[in-house]
Amino acid sequence: MAVDLDNTLVRGNTLHIYIIEGMRRATLPRRLAMLWLLLLRRLRLISHVTMKFGCLRRIDHDDPALQSAFARRIRFMLSKAVQERIGDYDGDVLLATAAADVYVSLIWDGPYLATPTFHNPRREEMRGQAKADAVLSYAQENRLRLDTVLTDHVDDLPLLSIPSIRPVLVNPTDKTLDALPPIPGLEILRDGANT
Repeated sequence: MAVDLDNTLVRGNTLHIYIIEGMRRATLPRRLAMLWLLLLRRLRLISHVTMKFGCLRRIDHDDPALQSAFARRIRFMLSKAVQERIGDYDGDVLLATAAADVYVSLIWDGPYLATPTFHNPRREEMRGQAKADAVLSYAQENRLRLDTVLTDHVDDLPLLSIPSIRPVLVNPTDKTLDALPPIPGLEILRDGANT
């Protein structure tokens, strides 16, 4: 089973939370630089990737107070429906996310694929076809068979469209549902109820 992180396992955006916690502990110049990047992104003058990597570069990832505060906040944002689905699953579960790898291990104990924060000169994110390819490679290298995908977003269409998997869309918005082509066997999972 491959599970997405933001708005799937976690009801919210983990990057935003990590940046907020990082800003709280940053020096004033770093905090101002991150605020500037966030403003530029809000005005759509820079890309999401530029904002993401620019902010991550200014956070002290080794700060235990940051790590603890971030993990504590995320614990209260976990999707009960997704946690139950993972708990009921009889097999290996891989977290596959575009989130930054520097914080994924703070909130997930199992194997994961995430966007490399460092040693990523082209700032490539783990999303779309790259994510699907990485998940399939992980499965092949570990002699596993991908049979279920849980995600909330149309970015994961390459994963949702893999033949012979069980595609599960978690709390999809109307915009997401409108953007998706017909996917055979698609299940909608909502917190509190399956539909």
